[in-house]
Amino acid sequence: MPNMVDLPSAHLRLHKPPFWSTGVDCFRPFAIKLGRWGEKCWGILLKCLTTRCLHLDLLESLDTNAFLISLKRFISRRSKPFEILADKGTNFRSGDTKLEEGCRAMGPTLQDQQLDQQIFNFNPPGAPHFGGTWEREIKSLKTALRV
Repeated sequence: MPNMVDLPSAHLRLHKPPFWSTGVDCFRPFAIKLGRWGEKCWGILLKCLTTRCLHLDLLESLDTNAFLISLKRFISRRSKPFEILADKGTNFRSGDTKLEEGCRAMGPTLQDQQLDQQIFNFNPPGAPHFGGTWEREIKSLKTALRV
C-alpha cells in the first residue's frame, strides 16, 4: 500500500481560532431580483481549512473592489485570518497588491506591524488541485442551490 502524504500545515492548526487559515474562491453568477429589476451577482466562498466552516457572500462583480469589500465584511464578522489561500485570480492578486500598498501608505510604526503579516498565499498556476477542499464545497453549493 502506498504511503499517504502528510496533510498541509494549514489543515492542522487545531489550537487556533476558526478561519485562522482560510481558502477563498469565487463561483458562477446568480440572477437576483432587486425590486423590479434583475441583476447578476457572483458568489464568494471562504472556507476555514481546520474546522471546515464556510462563510458565503455575494459580489456585485468579479473586480478587485468588490472582493475587498467582501473581505472587509468577512474580517469584521469572523476576524482577520493569519493566511488566505487562493488561486491566482486577478481579483485576488490585485487585492493583495492594494492591501500591501495601503500598508505602505500608513505611518512607519503601523507599517512595521502590518508588512510582516502577509496573509495571501497563492496556489501554483499548474496545480488547481491545491484548492480542492474549497472547490469541492463550491460543487456542493451549486448542487444545493441548483445554479
